[in-house]
Amino acid sequence: MHRYNYCISGNCRLQKNSYSDDYKIHWDDKCYFLTASQSDILNLIKYHEFQIQEAERGIERRNGNIKVLKRKLADAPKRPDLPDNRSSNHFKMGKEIAVYFDEYKKWYFGRVAPGYRSGDGCVSYILRGIGPQSGSFWGCGVCTPIVMLKSEYDFFKKNPNEYKIWCERAYDKDFNGKRMFAAPIGKE
Repeated sequence: MHRYNYCISGNCRLQKNSYSDDYKIHWDDKCYFLTASQSDILNLIKYHEFQIQEAERGIERRNGNIKVLKRKLADAPKRPDLPDNRSSNHFKMGKEIAVYFDEYKKWYFGRVAPGYRSGDGCVSYILRGIGPQSGSFWGCGVCTPIVMLKSEYDFFKKNPNEYKIWCERAYDKDFNGKRMFAAPIGKE
């Protein structure tokens, strides 16, 4: 705890062990090691060595997991990222996109445009044949399944079974408080 830019309480990492709370210290506490016996210090050394061994075992387990996942990666189908897995800058400026409008039951195509938080979790776009065409834009969050890169749209159009699998996972939640239904690919 800090007060008036001075540390008045804290922890001594050398003392920390799983058997006590003795590692908590205050500004006026005497140093634990002024009165610690060899046995006390040896116990702390054993504790820290145990922590290192546990960390090494954890690293070994994770390396084993990575090996298994890499083997599975080779056999896994390649499909576009799920909307929730898209990076915040998934939609690069000027890239062609496809956006589905449920009220028109149709996909529209356009380009990513500079706009509100583009590249920061949102995507702004100008579409051909609908909406603002200059000086303004439409947009949505990058995790919305009704917006995708044109290359992703083309992939799904050629691979409808992959689109079906993708939709089962992409549309499994509510968006803005209501359930969104999978947009049919190929309906332009």
